[in-house]
Amino acid sequence: MGGRGTFAVGNNADYTYETVGFIEGIKVLKGLNGKHGLPESSHSSNAYIKLKPDGTFHEMRIYDNNHTLCIEIAYHPEKSLTGNNHTPVLHYHIYDERFSRNSTGAFMRSPAICLPEVMKRTYKKYFRGDKVMINGKPNEFIDTIYTCQDIVFIYNGVKYWFQGYIANDKVHMEVFQCEPAKDGYIWEYNGPSLSEGQSEFQKAHIFNGKTFWQVEQEIEWVDC
Repeated sequence: MGGRGTFAVGNNADYTYETVGFIEGIKVLKGLNGKHGLPESSHSSNAYIKLKPDGTFHEMRIYDNNHTLCIEIAYHPEKSLTGNNHTPVLHYHIYDERFSRNSTGAFMRSPAICLPEVMKRTYKKYFRGDKVMINGKPNEFIDTIYTCQDIVFIYNGVKYWFQGYIANDKVHMEVFQCEPAKDGYIWEYNGPSLSEGQSEFQKAHIFNGKTFWQVEQEIEWVDC
């Protein structure tokens, strides 16, 4: 296996990156002299972020207390998850310590895993500038679900309408298809709380058998 770049663990490694900004206290790095990826190990930080040329989120690497890479979160096409080479998806890999400790040789990296909701909630503050959803951001979309404000969105060429209200201490939320029109609800919730309704929406397989977080990249948030 070929060399993997700069290694700081147990070595006096040259700095081949420059800090170009910070997101929530995490350094945003840019490679120097043709270096494109993030460091294989850290000098002092517990995480680094890389942005795309347009300033949107590309990758975040997280390091343990020994400065070795343990988790990589990325937003780019991953055929094993989407079935094609052009649809970006939030996903992560797990690395073993051998990746950081040796410039060559075997190491373990897990296959790409779709970023679960719990990790999205934990790390969403670092996805600043992302362009995951068309004309909007998925976390803001979900926040709006909680408020029961009307949302109009398009998925797979079909226009949908979300709306909700509170009556008699009960929460009602619904999604229906408006163009082309279709009778009945695509999804509805009747329950005790806004947070539960918000959670149930995210779990519902209403997008051709998939959930919101599985198809967020294909949803367009529109005004009307």
